[in-house]
Amino acid sequence: MTDVAAPKSLVQRHGLAPLASRAGLVEYRDDLVRATVEWGRIEADLPAVVTAMRDAGVRVAAIKGASYAKHLYGHPAERPMSDVDLLVPAGQRTEAERVLRAIGFELSPIAPVMHHAVPFVRGDMVIDLHWNVISPGRGRVDLDEVWGRTVEGWPTGSERLEPVDALAFHLIHLSRNRLRLPLVNIVDAARLAELGSPTEALERARTWGLHVSVSLAWRLCTSILDHRTGRPAGWLGPSSEELATLAPPSTLQKVLYDVSTAGSPTQLASRVAHVGLNKILMIARGQ
Repeated sequence: MTDVAAPKSLVQRHGLAPLASRAGLVEYRDDLVRATVEWGRIEADLPAVVTAMRDAGVRVAAIKGASYAKHLYGHPAERPMSDVDLLVPAGQRTEAERVLRAIGFELSPIAPVMHHAVPFVRGDMVIDLHWNVISPGRGRVDLDEVWGRTVEGWPTGSERLEPVDALAFHLIHLSRNRLRLPLVNIVDAARLAELGSPTEALERARTWGLHVSVSLAWRLCTSILDHRTGRPAGWLGPSSEELATLAPPSTLQKVLYDVSTAGSPTQLASRVAHVGLNKILMIARGQ
């Protein structure tokens, strides 16, 4: 993909070290051991969280890493993660937050505003509680239909996104982060695309008003997977070197990306408001 050397630290930052170990690279064995221990904690603690949610009448679906690790990888430890993402219906958000507080979680003091999720913390465990996949005004995801298509998930009692929805949500996640995420997300995309049709996922994104940004995310994934030369997502996306080194976008790159991928003036205004309000809040917090 790139001429930039891939030192061990970068392989680790891209979340690929456990996979490298499972492929036989002994220098990453300790990373696989750490990931296995962490997954042991998640497997011990998460079922009780889901049970508490369901006992309170809250529907819950594990999404992103927690779902991928269990359903896309040969062993969950191959897919490391920093937190557990749970999706609940928007109308049950308040009750879900009450449940988390009741079992010892606290809202993170750096929780963002105008967002689609908030982090709750209990000891070493972080749960990112989602009620949407994107912030208000930045799309029109039909969440009722999404919940109507879910299938049985892990842990017992939880749900899992239908394969096309899972792929569409993943591409939205990539695009929302301006295509700058660890490369394990590209592995995720490839495996999701084996289960859910990319064509259907792109069409679903079109109905949600997110076709431009999601198409760009899919172009990034296919360019990397097909080993194409040049900028994987074109001039709007990061270069191969920026991807390899996880270089953050410049202010100009952020502005160009947000303006060019906004599906409507309303979406663009929402992005501006989201960034502005979060900056004000960070200043107020002294960050």
